[in-house]
Amino acid sequence: MISSLGSRAGSAPGPAATFNELDLMECVLVLNERGRMGREKLSQSVSLGPGAIRTALSRLRSAGYVSTTAGGCELTPKGRRAAEDMGRYIRWRGAVRDGVKGMGQTCYAVCISGKTDVASKSVRYRDAAVKEGADGAMIVVYRRGRLVFPEDNSACESRQPSRVWGELAAKASPREGDVFVVACARSRLLARRGSMGGAVAIIRDSKDPSGSPGSHPAR
Repeated sequence: MISSLGSRAGSAPGPAATFNELDLMECVLVLNERGRMGREKLSQSVSLGPGAIRTALSRLRSAGYVSTTAGGCELTPKGRRAAEDMGRYIRWRGAVRDGVKGMGQTCYAVCISGKTDVASKSVRYRDAAVKEGADGAMIVVYRRGRLVFPEDNSACESRQPSRVWGELAAKASPREGDVFVVACARSRLLARRGSMGGAVAIIRDSKDPSGSPGSHPAR
């Protein structure tokens, strides 16, 4: 789904989109975690306006991922399979309360299951986050009980002191080798898009069909 959702869902007829592939992915993930939801509640959960969520759901319904009734919208079996596929790689995602100094007002992070070496491509992954709207982004890895910058294995707390590192460890309960994309922007929507954009770039580079790591919902 990570590779195909945007192209498939985006091919449906309708108004010009004010959302992107990452927003469609977020809709699927949220519906998988919370079950049937009304359109307004889903709109608030993914930070999209009423018009955008209406069109996004229309695209997802046309692609076979979502069904809608008077009682709300929910995932189809195809949608649940897609969410499970994403959950093999995305262990946790959520807002970062404390933020990172000098990187934007709102921060959001995605934790990706380990078994990938990001050190040589961390700049590219940060660029992917910025391309999706982040003002700044960081790629960090959980190694030997601490979060480190992969380029030189330096401890995040020592190099860039912030309460965010403890917050990430507490919320995500990372495992050895897990990778975080931390993106900051002027809004939650752009911060989320940024972190997910960086995460998707990492997953596409390192996807291993034989792996089946677990996932945790956003908090």
